[in-house]
Amino acid sequence: MPPMAASPRDAISRMRQFGVATEVSPTASWCRHPCADPNAGGGLIGSILANGLYVAIAALEKMRAKSDSVIVRQGIDNVLGDHNKTRTAAREKLNEEFVDGYFSKLEKELLALIEDGAGIRESKRDVGLKKLADQAINSILKRFCKLSDNLYTAYDFEALHRFRIASKRLRTALELFGVCWDRELEPFIDEVAKMQLILGRVHDRDGWLTDLTGRLSSNNKKVWIVDGLAAKWISAKLVKKRNKNYAVALQLWKDWEANGFIERLRNIISS
Repeated sequence: MPPMAASPRDAISRMRQFGVATEVSPTASWCRHPCADPNAGGGLIGSILANGLYVAIAALEKMRAKSDSVIVRQGIDNVLGDHNKTRTAAREKLNEEFVDGYFSKLEKELLALIEDGAGIRESKRDVGLKKLADQAINSILKRFCKLSDNLYTAYDFEALHRFRIASKRLRTALELFGVCWDRELEPFIDEVAKMQLILGRVHDRDGWLTDLTGRLSSNNKKVWIVDGLAAKWISAKLVKKRNKNYAVALQLWKDWEANGFIERLRNIISS
């Protein structure tokens, strides 16, 4: 089972990852990826967790505090207003989900997944935990390495996102099965978590920049003066921060190549 979660949000995330690392397909309604549209559903948390909305609001509030321009601050207020409306709609959607026996349904889905995951697969019940862990981690590590070339596609947002997800899956597998190698995997978990975190920051800013495009292309002159100016100012800040994090991710991968990170991990797993 996954480590104890610190919050409901973390619990949902870890249960979804449990399915990934143990080859149990996360098909239950609460396992599906959150949807950005609050009217489109999306499982347990739905759009309330989509696209890092809470993170975006916090980042915008920090930016607003740093701006000396009244117009820029007004434009940021407009963006914040839109995000808060989306968050309110998401909360309402969430409240609707929590009625009519929802938790009873959730409990059944969780129990079904745990029963399936406890044996992993019928064909693998007698393999042994360490052997299973070896197979699972090597499979995920193979895909991780295959997708590592995506790291050099600086502005292919989807390609970078796929490598970030691969990093997340590798970290999760190492955490779940790390007990098989005592504490030997801990340094590797920390390093992969670092890559995931950095690429997550890149991904967040790529999403926010895309969201700002509509405000930059507004034909309404009055709207453009306020929102457009604010969008330009925010975009400049985001691009600078985004590229700084991207450079850190590249350097981390180069460090791994220099110190034989992947090969050392393979050697430990096969020991």
